[in-house]
Amino acid sequence: MIPFALYNFSLTALTLFILGRAWADRSFQHRMQAKYLFIGLLVPMTATLLHLMGIDYHNIDATPYSFAITESLLTFGIFRYGLFDLMPVALSHVFEEMKPGMIVCDREYRLTDINPSARQMLDLKEQNIVGIPVIAAFAHIPELMRVIEKGHSGTEEISYRRGTDQYYYDVTVTELDNDKGISLGWMAQIYDVTERKKESISSESAFLRAQIKPHFLFNALNVIAVLCRVDPEKARELILDLSSYMRHSFDLRNLEKYIPFEEELDFIKAYVRIEEARFKDRLNMVYEIDDTQGLRLPPLLLQPLVENAIRHGIRKSKTGRIVILRVKNLREHYLIEVEDDGDGMTPKQTEMVLRKQNTGGVGLYNIQKRLEMLYGTQLSIESNPSAGTKVTMLLPKRKETIE
Repeated sequence: MIPFALYNFSLTALTLFILGRAWADRSFQHRMQAKYLFIGLLVPMTATLLHLMGIDYHNIDATPYSFAITESLLTFGIFRYGLFDLMPVALSHVFEEMKPGMIVCDREYRLTDINPSARQMLDLKEQNIVGIPVIAAFAHIPELMRVIEKGHSGTEEISYRRGTDQYYYDVTVTELDNDKGISLGWMAQIYDVTERKKESISSESAFLRAQIKPHFLFNALNVIAVLCRVDPEKARELILDLSSYMRHSFDLRNLEKYIPFEEELDFIKAYVRIEEARFKDRLNMVYEIDDTQGLRLPPLLLQPLVENAIRHGIRKSKTGRIVILRVKNLREHYLIEVEDDGDGMTPKQTEMVLRKQNTGGVGLYNIQKRLEMLYGTQLSIESNPSAGTKVTMLLPKRKETIE
């Protein structure tokens, strides 16, 4: 834990140093953008450092609140100074020293860049592979080729055997395009999750990764930036929702095995309000919830189901608008359902999602495994093309399960 913290603070300090020099250089054309990036990075770093040192005001961890300040600064920077117009500051330092593996390829799936972390993870060392097709560069890892060459953004887990050791990686593929919407290629971020896979499910380390996805964060900030001009009060509310979303994703209390249902529900509502601001009358979220006093559940168990219904049920549908979160307090179980009236899936697609054979479901495969390991139950999916989807889970009330 300490080496990891030192590494992250060292990398952050290096970035602050680079941004500080850019801010101090009066001849630098993006000086003001560097200023807002510097302050936006400094605030949460300072709050986190003070918390780790045990310096808190009335025992309150200021880290979550610092994110709200950062978001406000970024929003103002976007609106006032065109923050995203800033060319990467010292890209070579950031890209080369990032802990996650980074792979970039063009539209023809030729490798254009790869950082040292990715080389080490994929056992490529100093091989000269830049410029060659992905299929040749990663011939020894067919799963990675399959994920990159799918041609759409998403996250998958892959495995790779090196000698007698098995390694597991989360691979997030993001499409790169210019301001005209023309595709330029693809970027893959690789996270080593081998240790997480090897740990016991009760440690929850397999499910406490940050859930913020780059596109969601950028889209949310874009919406807030627009609202700053036309509806400042609504923009303020969304900044608070985004802060709540980030806090729940990063809060160290997620190390607890179970959290109150109300906390998960607050997280879901913050996420939904941001999506409602983006899609306006195209999304209608309905909550049908019985008495849930005493209901505790693993963190991030329900939010991915709601996100999946919105992303793959409503957003891609021409007619679907409604997502329902339903919780029924039964005699021996809590029945939880997430239902949408979107496009739905065929039986074959449903089976593939639960077996993790495609990226059509956000987190369904992982949720399925968590239910099996923690409760001995499984997800139930009812879906038909053009008729929507309903995902159901049962959480037993047995005392030994929820303590």
